[in-house]
Amino acid sequence: MTEMFLYIALAAGLGALLLAVYYTRAVLAAPQGNEKMVELSSAIRAGAMAFLRREYTWVSVFVAVMAVLIAVLLEWGRPWGAVAYVFGAVLSALAGFVGMRIATAANARTTEAARTGGIPAAIPVAFRGGARVLALR
Repeated sequence: MTEMFLYIALAAGLGALLLAVYYTRAVLAAPQGNEKMVELSSAIRAGAMAFLRREYTWVSVFVAVMAVLIAVLLEWGRPWGAVAYVFGAVLSALAGFVGMRIATAANARTTEAARTGGIPAAIPVAFRGGARVLALR
């Protein structure tokens, strides 16, 4: 029975990743808009990525300290508990970076869809941009 739950969890995780890839392609296939929209979108993306790099610099110090504490203070933490903690933190950071790139890419595309096709055209782009981020987390 326990083994079945493992397979269900693995299938659900794989399904979420496949859905994220599908949504990413759908968002990136949408038109970006005019030159000014592309310029603003690029500036927002650059600022968001700079923020994440700065934030993750500080978070990495915290993760390193916690990994050492886990390895030193907890019996189950030597060494695999600490390794699992660091691995989880790295994957979480990766999901944050990828999610931010898609979220910022979806902004201008959602605006362009609303401008040319109204709310019915914009909602799927906005939803896919946000849902893609959620699928990674």
